Amino acid sequence: MMAAVLGASAGCSRSTTPTILVTVTIETGPGLKIPDNIDHLRVRLSTPGTASNAPGNERTLTYQLLGVGAVGQPGVSIVPGGGDGARIVQLEVEIGDRTPGPMTVEAVALYGQIPLVSRTRRVNLGALADGTREEVRLELARSCVLIECGVGQTCEPNLGCKLLEPSTDGGVPVDAGDAGEPNGPPCDCDGFFPFCVGASWKYAVCGGTSRTGCDSDPKTWVIGDASSIVHQGQPAPKFVLTRFAPDGRTRKFLTVVGARLLWLKDETFDRATWIPLQTRFFLPEKVRLDQGLIGQAPPLTYDEVVITPGEVSSETRSHSDTWSVVPVDESLREVMLKHGFPRETGLAGLDVICHRRVDEVPGDPNNSRNALYCFARHIGKIFETTIGGVAEQEWLVGSDLPKAGTCISVPDTPL
Repeated sequence: MMAAVLGASAGCSRSTTPTILVTVTIETGPGLKIPDNIDHLRVRLSTPGTASNAPGNERTLTYQLLGVGAVGQPGVSIVPGGGDGARIVQLEVEIGDRTPGPMTVEAVALYGQIPLVSRTRRVNLGALADGTREEVRLELARSCVLIECGVGQTCEPNLGCKLLEPSTDGGVPVDAGDAGEPNGPPCDCDGFFPFCVGASWKYAVCGGTSRTGCDSDPKTWVIGDASSIVHQGQPAPKFVLTRFAPDGRTRKFLTVVGARLLWLKDETFDRATWIPLQTRFFLPEKVRLDQGLIGQAPPLTYDEVVITPGEVSSETRSHSDTWSVVPVDESLREVMLKHGFPRETGLAGLDVICHRRVDEVPGDPNNSRNALYCFARHIGKIFETTIGGVAEQEWLVGSDLPKAGTCISVPDTPL
């Protein structure tokens, strides 16, 4: 985890009016680096209008993030902080004439003009005495990247979109939203793919048509939020998962119905610019995992509706999707133990299932897929490989699952 420290001063702290010290932490890592993937920080402070409909006050400060030690705009610098190379972003703002009601403090990390992740806090100005200095902490977390919250909500790290409510905690002026339990149902830790808000997995991607070794950065999956939908007349959770990978960024929408993990929609973004590239709907939902599968399931059919910005019409691809159970024999065990987890511990004590998927689009081999997926109970997917042609393989090299229950988090495993 890394963050960005930006030292800037806006206003003068010698006055008797209160000052707000805004501290912003930007979580970085594979696929989310400063300045390659995040190059600006915007902080907006706003107060509501009065009862007589007078407009409120708003102040927006934007800073360019150039990396540690780089020279940016006057008065702005990024310097190393403590712990794992962490950096912190700080700026101090004097509060002038105070208006009744809360001040809203919003921090947004951007690439160019594209907002990637934001966080909001509210400060009770009436609780600040003259001459005081109050710190407002905002964490821009990887789990909140590309998560879009509703009006009056903010994305809380590993919890999802939460309401901003007036502070009721004994007069403390900074409100942390209705943070508590993560949105959506808790992880089914006894299952083969524990899906819940806050869960994340990292995979080493090796091989493929354009690579001979492994990608320097792992593919990362993070579940950032969940809401409720109706599926076939019954309530079901809808999870939002962000995928960071060397070949691009994807926002995925999935649901869990019984023993099945189902894919609803994909939105892809350019790896360099974050510009939206394509939206794909799956009608009906396509299967990602069927934990109740025995032998070979009858072929499933679904339509993939592809919408590309700038195109006049959408494209529809009809799929035939067949899943079957593959025995975990010695040769398969050897491949699974080549890299990543559980290379050192082996498969002893792990309940592992492997499924083969043959997903065909008639006459369109480029959009067809023949692959093998292996899952471990309490952990999730631990291995994946394409079948036929040039193999591309993935090994689990780290995960972070809820501490409660029987979920197993995997420590980062270098190749």
